[in-house]
Amino acid sequence: MKLTVIFPTNIIQWVVVVAGVVLTLSLTCTEVYGSESLQKAFEAIDEGRNYEAMRLLSQYRPSKKELPRYYYLKGRALEGAKRHRKAIGYLNRAYITAKDTTLKEDALFERGVAYLMSGFHYEAASNFRLFINLYPDSPLIQRAYLNYAQASQKTGNYVEALAYFRKVSDTPEAIFGKAEVFQRLGLFSAAHELYNTGLISYKNYIEKHPDILYYYAENLRIIGKTEQAKSLFYLLMDTYLRERAYLGLGLIEYTRNDMESAEMYLKKASESPDRVIRRQALLNLGRTSIATDQKNRAIEYLKVLRRDYPYTPESEAALLLLAELMRERKDYLQAEKYLREILFGRKPMKAALNELEILI
Repeated sequence: MKLTVIFPTNIIQWVVVVAGVVLTLSLTCTEVYGSESLQKAFEAIDEGRNYEAMRLLSQYRPSKKELPRYYYLKGRALEGAKRHRKAIGYLNRAYITAKDTTLKEDALFERGVAYLMSGFHYEAASNFRLFINLYPDSPLIQRAYLNYAQASQKTGNYVEALAYFRKVSDTPEAIFGKAEVFQRLGLFSAAHELYNTGLISYKNYIEKHPDILYYYAENLRIIGKTEQAKSLFYLLMDTYLRERAYLGLGLIEYTRNDMESAEMYLKKASESPDRVIRRQALLNLGRTSIATDQKNRAIEYLKVLRRDYPYTPESEAALLLLAELMRERKDYLQAEKYLREILFGRKPMKAALNELEILI
């Protein structure tokens, strides 16, 4: 009889050859996690019982040898409990202290996930770039490509994001990720085709991800399919994207010259906790007021934008509108002041230079 022992991650397999017949017997190996407590914590995490895992780990005092695995399990449990920022510290310690190559690989990957879920997109991109370089043959490589693409997209590195979305096999995350990149690059027709493909193939996924529905509605608005866009924006009213939907509806009504409806939606959008949405709403409220010849009200909106959100694209557009309004009033000194704020800020927009030429 020939006996062979194989050690994978957490299972011991005994391959026994008897009379030419191979028999495989398996049993759980608690030695992989060093103790019964760590093994139980691992099983709890695997089954989604993250708070139970944290309780088990808090009651256990690991040996020095067990520390890397203890840190890893604590980080995983915190991730599962959606405490991603706290998880980062434990996963970082697991990665630094681990001598086991598989554990080190897993810790690096999970640290990247924790960065991404915490909104630390630059750190997540750097983390997954390192993972891809260190572990090109990892079984996690496809997920690393996807996470790197998503992090790159969030940092505005759209070329890199698109390159890595294309490396990923067709999944809803990859298809809708590519669509959003095309949208942000101004390739609206290409984005529209991908959204249509995704909507047909992944209806259940979209129902769980209202952000996809929002970007599709924005795509429809931009390419002029406003009735379809409006119906999708209305579907978002009971989600966390409500104020974004109000902004989209306001912009649709503005292009239709229904300024009363536009103002109503834009005022609701201006109550958003999202600073970008508030900025865009204030700017378009200013434009709506100008269009209805309520220029004093427009000045109020634009001044709030200038005061509260300096050095943003919206504040620069507001300064240009304020300069134009002051020029119309023949208040040339104030118009010049607003233009100087643009010209001595970041690289001035061409429209600001043109307005200065008119003023001179």
